[in-house]
Amino acid sequence: MFGAKLAEACKGKPAELRIDLTGLTYLDSSGLREFVRAADVCASNDTKLTLAGARRSVHQIFVITDLADDFSFE
Repeated sequence: MFGAKLAEACKGKPAELRIDLTGLTYLDSSGLREFVRAADVCASNDTKLTLAGARRSVHQIFVITDLADDFSFE
C-alpha cells in the first residue's frame, strides 16, 4: 500500500513531494525499495523528493546501503 501511495503521489507530477518520516521507527529492505522506486518516478517527472523528520535509526539505513546521497533529507 505504501509503494502504491508513493507512486500515485509522484505520478501527479508535483514540483515537490515531501514525505514526513517522524512516525517511522523501522525500515526494512522492502520499505527502502519503495523509497527508491518513488525517487525514480519523481526524478522522471522532475519532482523534488524530500524526506523529512527521519529518526537517526531510519536515516542510518540509507547511509548503510549507500543511498543517503540519493535523497534529500530535512
